[in-house]
Amino acid sequence: MKRTRKLLLAGALAIPTISFAADVEITTDVTENTTWTKDNEYILKKPIFVTNDAELTIEPGTTIYGTEDTVGGTFGSLVVTRGAKLWANGTCDEPIVFTALEERDGPGGDPGQLPLDPEFDASYWGGVILLGDAPINFYDGNVQQTENEIEGFPTGLGQSTLYGGSDATDNSGALTYVSIRWGGFEFSPGKEINGLTLGGVGSETTIENVEIFANSDDGLEIFGGTVNTKRIAVAFCWDESFDLDEGHVGYHQFWFAIQNADGSVGDKLGEWDGGNGTPDNSTPFSLHHIHNATLIGGGVGVNNGIEMKDNYAGTLSDSVISEAAIALGDQDDGVGSPKPTFQFNTWGNFSSAGLQASIGGAGAGDPAGSDNGAIGVDIKLRGISRVADGGLDPRPQADSPLLGAPLAGFPGGAPAGFFETVDYRGAFGTDTTWLDGWSYLSQAGYLGEVCNDVEVTADITTSTTWTNDKCYILRKPIFVTNNAVLTIEPGTTIYGTEDTVGGTFGSLIITRGAQIMAEGTCEQPIVFTALEERDGPGGDPGQLPLDPEFDASYWGGVILLGDAPINFYDGNVQQTENEIEGFPTGLGQSTLYGGNDATDNSGVLTYVSIRWGGFEFSPGKEINGLTLGGVGSETTIENVEIFANSDDGLEIFGGTVNTKRIAVAFCWDESFDLDEGHVGHHQFWFAIQNADGSVGDKLGEWDGGNGTPDNATPFSLHNIYNATLIGGGVGVNNGIEMKDNYAGTLSNSVISEAAVALGDQDDGVGSPKPTFQYNTWGNFTSAGLQSSIGGGTAADPAGSNNGVIGVDPKFTGISRIADGGLDPRPAIDSPLRGASLASFPAVAPLNFYETVDYRGAFGDTNWLWGWSYLYKAGYLSAVSKEQIAASKPSEDTGGGTPPFADSDNDGISDTLEGTQELADLGFTVGSDDSGLFSDFSTSQQLLDIDYFANTINGTGSILTLQLEGSTTLGGWTFEQDVNVPLPSGTKFYRFTDGN
Repeated sequence: MKRTRKLLLAGALAIPTISFAADVEITTDVTENTTWTKDNEYILKKPIFVTNDAELTIEPGTTIYGTEDTVGGTFGSLVVTRGAKLWANGTCDEPIVFTALEERDGPGGDPGQLPLDPEFDASYWGGVILLGDAPINFYDGNVQQTENEIEGFPTGLGQSTLYGGSDATDNSGALTYVSIRWGGFEFSPGKEINGLTLGGVGSETTIENVEIFANSDDGLEIFGGTVNTKRIAVAFCWDESFDLDEGHVGYHQFWFAIQNADGSVGDKLGEWDGGNGTPDNSTPFSLHHIHNATLIGGGVGVNNGIEMKDNYAGTLSDSVISEAAIALGDQDDGVGSPKPTFQFNTWGNFSSAGLQASIGGAGAGDPAGSDNGAIGVDIKLRGISRVADGGLDPRPQADSPLLGAPLAGFPGGAPAGFFETVDYRGAFGTDTTWLDGWSYLSQAGYLGEVCNDVEVTADITTSTTWTNDKCYILRKPIFVTNNAVLTIEPGTTIYGTEDTVGGTFGSLIITRGAQIMAEGTCEQPIVFTALEERDGPGGDPGQLPLDPEFDASYWGGVILLGDAPINFYDGNVQQTENEIEGFPTGLGQSTLYGGNDATDNSGVLTYVSIRWGGFEFSPGKEINGLTLGGVGSETTIENVEIFANSDDGLEIFGGTVNTKRIAVAFCWDESFDLDEGHVGHHQFWFAIQNADGSVGDKLGEWDGGNGTPDNATPFSLHNIYNATLIGGGVGVNNGIEMKDNYAGTLSNSVISEAAVALGDQDDGVGSPKPTFQYNTWGNFTSAGLQSSIGGGTAADPAGSNNGVIGVDPKFTGISRIADGGLDPRPAIDSPLRGASLASFPAVAPLNFYETVDYRGAFGDTNWLWGWSYLYKAGYLSAVSKEQIAASKPSEDTGGGTPPFADSDNDGISDTLEGTQELADLGFTVGSDDSGLFSDFSTSQQLLDIDYFANTINGTGSILTLQLEGSTTLGGWTFEQDVNVPLPSGTKFYRFTDGN
């Protein structure tokens, strides 16, 4: 379906062009030095040869599209002939991409068939071919030849397809940070092109950080030559991953391969040959060296691992091979003299060992080598996944046998400084994968988020910064003490887990006087989660993803302890401090909270997601997701999510802290728990509970103090505005329960989907009374005390304008699974829109409360989009504000069909004019407002109207659009800003996808 975003743009703008990458079709060979720039997109519909010793330079960030010319019967490929050079030096931030035009436009030009799938899509174009002048082992019968014609093209094309010679140090250029995708065009049966072909390429050529993805022939094939490579990834190709032929002599480190699970669109991980001469022991021998490969097949029994042919004589060291049928095979005299060598490798899961079992044997057919062990080793990678679900993480787990295993020495003939010394077998260590950021595997969502692990083992006693290039692991409670400040960079992930040996559990506690400065952003939230979310329960990624009905309590939580007043009594004696729950007693100052500084400042938490916590250190002693004990009013808590905690989501003990935009989803106890005389202001709270009542409880347990009698001070005189509280379903646990002379106020909110709407336990209503005003009460089994709000008895809560239970709040969507169905915003005809509202309290901090025209936590915009786990895991709907507006029942449309109807014919749709943002600017449905444009032509500014419409004013304006990407259509991730210079003149603009 065509997606259109309508933007209302008005103003006198001077820049005359809108600049996007232009399509440039390459129709002739490159015969002189040429540069392709990233502001163009290059399209190849036939083989393009770089000849005549020319050099083709490709800028970082450039994309080259190949496709088939169905009329001419040709196919796009790039062939760098002998003597010519290709300089394709991308960067991690700006890789160079060779891909199919179908990846952009869709197969047959139909974007409805996107995204492409590596099990079904490939062969849309040819590939990238480098031909050099280095020696090869190719014989015509028993006569050695110095050159050969490259495969994949018709014979007889002359010099353009010849490779091989006598210059071992030949230089064909450089490929770095290059991704090659969806190729392998078959010009005749069995004549496909490899993703990357290196024919007779010499040792001065640089091939590093290259990815080949979903090619219908081999991923990388090397024909002879002396080229060296490093950090090569071959994913989901339909033939061999790495194919070596014709006496290749070179050095290689850090190879990675993964095959499709469907064996019909995959083959061997490696087909490694000697030469094609007669006899097989012709020269040059294939005396190459491969170190640190990670080769993952399609699964046990799916195609073979490595197969040797024609007197293969190479060496594989320090590598890991797994998930195939036969581990090591021999075809056509694969083992001869000199023998191939396999040393210091780890062999994982296979149907059978084949020749792997005879490595180091004395027979003529036994490969040489040592220190391999038997097949069947659990290699313990962090995650193997063949779909774009973030589950692929080929790094070893902490207890993987790949770490610390004995390693082979590097060969003496290697180029100086080529091999990198590491302490693991395979292509990856425990730090970031070298595929992160630039590869298609990363960008399309196959790879999980990766970072360098740092285990935090000691309390923080001096000011410290945690940076977003590291992942911090907590296996015990970490206390920030001594007035230290812990700063956490946006985008940082902190993992908690249990130390089963020491019996401790990860938690982060900010003690009195210390501060946490965790200021995430929508684009880079800060995440506190369980290590099990990344590595799987018990280190088994096969149990991922976690499920909020079954998974929680893997670590503790985040605790802030402050110096603000609390209502805590020891018997009938008031205390100024208390020990925080969730820890053993007697830990001293580290767990104490409370005091007499109402303006105490414990720091900042913004755009923070806290997940899968609630560790139970003894029965009934779990830790809340976020605990605020005696926290003061100068602390900032905004845009925080607590997801799947086994105790409460947010619990506040006394204090004066204020919060805004807090979401609690699928926690196993109360969503919001308030205790010990809390006094604070709160706006935009959201909760949703599990449908299974055994892994959930009340939406709110709101208490006064614990003194004797219950009317001890300070009273719980907090104010909560604009809450949306959704229980597990009608009859599943209770809504809000009051205790111990609760005296808070709930206003302008909506509560629904529970058993009893409002309950009282242990003298919940006393003096002063709690107040419930201007709230909408949805679906419940019974009203409880809700029906007596505003009554005249001592046990009746105060309040007005609540109505009765049973009102349909008309949320856009309620779902408790990750199907994109959760949308807690009100539908266009919801009673939450335009309902009467309570005024804000006079005692509120200046400008704290935001004036809105709806009840509940959401209007047209969902503030959870972009940063929250609910968003990233696909729970939230992708329905836009525009679509909600378009769902309004049809009225007199005048000029057309909603949402484009323009009944007053002023050039502005009724949908746009009906928004509050345009109403504030003076626009009215039914009135000709075209003259108002002149009012917006003086200042240079962009007025963002809530992702829906924009007004551009002034000269030289730039419209910035945020481009988001998704692999599931259930969760969208910010990719980049697109800056569009706008031309002069007052006019309307509409952006479409061009179809």
